[in-house]
Amino acid sequence: WEGDGPYYQTVALDGVTANSKVDLQPSVEQIQQLLSDGVSALLIANDGGVLTAHALGAVPSVSMTFKCTIIEIMGG
Repeated sequence: WEGDGPYYQTVALDGVTANSKVDLQPSVEQIQQLLSDGVSALLIANDGGVLTAHALGAVPSVSMTFKCTIIEIMGG
């Protein structure tokens, strides 16, 4: 993780395009871990096909793999 808050890191995900919207679907256990770590939000931003994870509040203390949904949106 980089930054002083919000924290961020680049993530790789197959099949993502510049028009992909990525929604994380953490498990109950993952949410409990994030809350325990002081993470108030975790989201994915897409900048032209380059994904960046943003953590608000704190950095997760463990590496996690999340289920996610990828939706192609219309550019505008």
